[in-house]
Amino acid sequence: MSKGTHNAAPQAHSCCSGSGDLKEAKSSIYPSKRVGNKKPRIELLYFAGCPTYQVARRTVAEVLEATGMAAEIREVNVSSEAEAHKLGFIGSPTIRIDGRDIDPDAVRGERFGLKCRVYTVDGRLLGHPSREMVLAALKEGGYVT
Repeated sequence: MSKGTHNAAPQAHSCCSGSGDLKEAKSSIYPSKRVGNKKPRIELLYFAGCPTYQVARRTVAEVLEATGMAAEIREVNVSSEAEAHKLGFIGSPTIRIDGRDIDPDAVRGERFGLKCRVYTVDGRLLGHPSREMVLAALKEGGYVT
């Protein structure tokens, strides 16, 4: 299992795209407030070459900044099918806060493996979660109001 920053150039995948519009996402203002000094344990699981991994990372970083939270994003490069099964990796990118997937619709027991993952955002399928999904998970964990 590799941890840290992923520097490989993204590869094109037919199952997902890196077309996340961060300009649109940045225009949203979140009136959420940080609760206490407790820091969330944030994991970003991905496979090398995932075209939306960096978009997902920026999304998490932007939400943390908007809420005034300083938390480390632990990056986990899932490099084998065996590792995907061990980690319960349902696709790239996967974001977990305190061990819980940020997508409430993530199917438990879904097939694990090195594959692209899609998220339903405003009725559309995207290759990365929305800022609202990240914020909702932080609220669920009691980190922001």
